[in-house]
Amino acid sequence: MSAMVNQQKDRLHSLTNGAFDVLKVPNYRNYFIGNLLSYVGLWMQVVALAWLVLQLTHSGVMLGLVIGATQLPLLLLGPYAGVVADRVPKHRLLFVTNGAACLFALTLGMLVLTGEVRVWMVFVLTVAGGIVTTFDRPTKNAFISEMVGKDLFLKSINANNMSNGVARIAGPAIAAVLIANDGVGVCFDINTTSCAAMHIAIFLI
Repeated sequence: MSAMVNQQKDRLHSLTNGAFDVLKVPNYRNYFIGNLLSYVGLWMQVVALAWLVLQLTHSGVMLGLVIGATQLPLLLLGPYAGVVADRVPKHRLLFVTNGAACLFALTLGMLVLTGEVRVWMVFVLTVAGGIVTTFDRPTKNAFISEMVGKDLFLKSINANNMSNGVARIAGPAIAAVLIANDGVGVCFDINTTSCAAMHIAIFLI
């Protein structure tokens, strides 16, 4: 039992050291901060989106369809996204994908706040967002590899996993408080702001 505990401590120590090592790279540090803020906003939007669909339809089936729509582009376009990420300038492609994500979040926020949102609009924007994410993820992985080099690439993955874990906890928790007090629209607006933070980070690299 003691050996298992020590093994887990060593593994955690290794992950933490890796994160700090890779954060010494200025470009990656900018990316890490922007990505962390972006993922917090994204998880806030995930919770808000589910709540919005239930408000509009009162249907668990429709909620399942909307959530499934986020994964459909990955299933259909995933193999092509990696090819595109290898052939297109990654910095420019990330600018496009992140800008599109900002636009979709802003559109959803405006539709909710004006009361004009309809479930078909949510479905269309969700599919469009899924397409963007399908191309965004492999591009980010390739871009990180170029930023930090082969020696620090695995450590950058550890750092990303840590930030994503924080975002998975913080995003839904913040969203729950905001939805209870201000409604779902503010979550989309905050995600727009977090996307803008990522946009600035990419620009600074």
